[in-house]
Amino acid sequence: MTMHPELKHALDSNLSALELFREVPWFCLEPPPVSEAFLSIHKDLTREVISWLCDSRRTSNVYLIEEALTQTENIYENYRANAFASICYDAHRFGLSLRGVPSSPPDISLLCGALAEHYPPFRRILTQILFDNTEILNLPARTQFKKLIYEPWKALQISHPQYVAAPPVVVLRWHDPTFISSDEELLRSVCEFASMRHAPPLLWIISFSPKCKLSIQDLLDPFYPRLTRVSVCYNDASSDTELFLHHRFGIIRQKHKEIFTEHEVWPLQEQMCHLTRIFSGSFDAVDVVTQFVDYEGDGGPKAHLKTFLDYMVDSPSPSDEQPYCAIDHFYTRTFSNVPPDLLPVVKQVLSVCCWGNRPNYVISFVLACLLSLRHDVVLGVLRRLRRWAVILHREDEIDLYDPSRFFKDFLEDETRSRCFNISESEFRFLIYEVSPRILSHYSNPSESLKPVGQFALKSHGSEIKKFMDNALWTFYHAPAMGSHTEWTLLRRFNFRCLAYSQSNFHRPDLFNFVKKLYALDKNNSPNIVRVVPTGPLDRQFIEKCEGIAEPLDLEEEGEWWGLRPTGPKYVLLGLEAGTVLVVLATTRSPGVKLEYYGYSIYTSAMLEYM
Repeated sequence: MTMHPELKHALDSNLSALELFREVPWFCLEPPPVSEAFLSIHKDLTREVISWLCDSRRTSNVYLIEEALTQTENIYENYRANAFASICYDAHRFGLSLRGVPSSPPDISLLCGALAEHYPPFRRILTQILFDNTEILNLPARTQFKKLIYEPWKALQISHPQYVAAPPVVVLRWHDPTFISSDEELLRSVCEFASMRHAPPLLWIISFSPKCKLSIQDLLDPFYPRLTRVSVCYNDASSDTELFLHHRFGIIRQKHKEIFTEHEVWPLQEQMCHLTRIFSGSFDAVDVVTQFVDYEGDGGPKAHLKTFLDYMVDSPSPSDEQPYCAIDHFYTRTFSNVPPDLLPVVKQVLSVCCWGNRPNYVISFVLACLLSLRHDVVLGVLRRLRRWAVILHREDEIDLYDPSRFFKDFLEDETRSRCFNISESEFRFLIYEVSPRILSHYSNPSESLKPVGQFALKSHGSEIKKFMDNALWTFYHAPAMGSHTEWTLLRRFNFRCLAYSQSNFHRPDLFNFVKKLYALDKNNSPNIVRVVPTGPLDRQFIEKCEGIAEPLDLEEEGEWWGLRPTGPKYVLLGLEAGTVLVVLATTRSPGVKLEYYGYSIYTSAMLEYM
């Protein structure tokens, strides 16, 4: 491998990672900030990537990094790909670390936008292409990549040779292991066009999860990108971990500096040795101890660190096969301290906090309303769970609770949590059984406050709206659609409650709910979703639709936006007295193809007004 002379000088001088990168010529777009400590770990990987970046005879312009990490609030200090993006940017060069929602996958539009923002010659070419071909963004991902990125940069290779000497570095991250087709097409396009003999002057560093459902071997065989798997066990793991722990505990010490004397050593050397052993090479898991310790109450950080280490006596050390075995030990010990009679309530609280992959901050009052429990009972449970199962945040003097991602993963993995396992399906049912009960009070929200022990409806207006909307969202999105227990709830549900909430829910969600509900219940008689009457009330509803709406084709396939209805459609939801009529409206604009535009829900009480 041919090493860039500036790189050789930097390595021979034994520079730090940040200084080393400043010595070498590549580019980076502004990435999220990361700490000096984070930039200084995994030095061997850093040197390997830099050597690849500087190798003029590389066989592929793609470098894959497999990283087994949990997304946390410190996500930008966990991914090595972020380190490469950050230090390239600090070297006043260009590279691309796509920002925004951490779980959002990169796409071609974002790639083009970022490159165009920083490269005027590329921006001019891209603008001309988009003007000449207005439908190009509707073409397959491979075609878009070839026309919008590959071909323009091939042209720039000739007109702007400086890009060949110092090619832009594009850093991408795929967090979600469930690749969708567009993700796979983009990744394949990058590997294909960046691995050709005359590839354009763009270098790609791509980080992905080892749980990725796309077979990486399918990319390695034809395209030969470089691949490195970030290991937990490596030569400098212990010293790197100690450096990283000092950095993270330094932040806590600065935050609570009034409880420390000027020259006080904290953590103590013995404590640091213990922490280093139980977190060696597992840098993202450090969040577990810092979240537990960073609390001023009940003795403050010093007391909480001692408690944490008491839990960690006889804890195993991380390995590549079991990177989280130490925090599994911690969770098993802490969960064992929950009294058995409190476990059902704990599971209910966790189900609300942990449902779904979206951030789900909740306040104690909302939890109490959702679960129909007294507020003081919920507060007692939260006090037991905070700092390890749920994380406390304070905004505008309001306490917000957020699930610990590590603890949620622990609970859902039976091989790790064992007797404490709460499967995703159990989580889903625990939260789903809440929603029908809350929706039954939609017309009179004050009824939901009685079990909580509070009746001040006006003073809790915004919170009540929040938990009502939360229940409504859950009702439409959470069911497993086929689970016996959830079907039992649905078949007993009074769908008339939905008439009071229709203004708060979007057309696509209702349409998808109706179609999925029909597909999974069509072998039952009567079906919860139907257009053929099964009783007098059904016939009354359908008679009101004559000349106004036609029955919805429940067998029609396709997403709602691609369907072209001939006019308004109707469908019946529910059983017996709980049945409602749903009318799906369509647009009537001249010259515009008909499409679904909105919906209305009617109950039996509305028949005489229809």
